[in-house]
Amino acid sequence: MCEGDSRLRRHYEAQLVFKGTSSTIQKELLDCMYDVYREEIAKQVDNTSFVAVQADETTDVSCKSQMVIVLRYIMPDLTVTERFLEFVEVKDKTGVGLSNSIKAVLEPLKLKEKLIAQTYDGRPS
Repeated sequence: MCEGDSRLRRHYEAQLVFKGTSSTIQKELLDCMYDVYREEIAKQVDNTSFVAVQADETTDVSCKSQMVIVLRYIMPDLTVTERFLEFVEVKDKTGVGLSNSIKAVLEPLKLKEKLIAQTYDGRPS
């Protein structure tokens, strides 16, 4: 954790009580960072005219099926931006099930009038 940053290492070693190394604390910190990240993406998407969605589902070695959702849009300064949005655990791998999973993730972003493209893997499982 501190190998590349000497200031962080000194701070970490100086702490007598809180080290932040428990899995519970680390998960809570990651959840907080992800919330801030999602809020920033929502602001960026709100300030753009068009958004494209990319989604791909895969099954890992433990037979857990998950889908990644990525957004691509143009910032006001004309910079093309691609952002990871979310991993979704897939319970229903049918077209309807995948579609419902994607809609559930995108709905809070209110992309209905901005969505201009959708891309998917499209290979049969």
